[in-house]
Amino acid sequence: MGSNPRPSAGRFNTDLPGGLDEAKALFRSLTMGQAVKTEISDRGVMRFTADDGTQLRINAEGYARIDRPDSIARKYRETIHFKNR
Repeated sequence: MGSNPRPSAGRFNTDLPGGLDEAKALFRSLTMGQAVKTEISDRGVMRFTADDGTQLRINAEGYARIDRPDSIARKYRETIHFKNR
């Protein structure tokens, strides 16, 4: 989905313009109709995980990324980075 693909240990990383608002909108679009579980880590990372394994991760600084699985086994095939806050 994103641009500038870079391989990384069983997945590839890409970039999309925008920040948190764009990441949230894309996550909603990708996971429409699915249940979403919310977690907050000790480091302040918020993680929203849909039934199919798609995740929206927001770090403490407000940067976001979406991890898209290649199967229900939840092995990620693409991590989309949003560079702005």
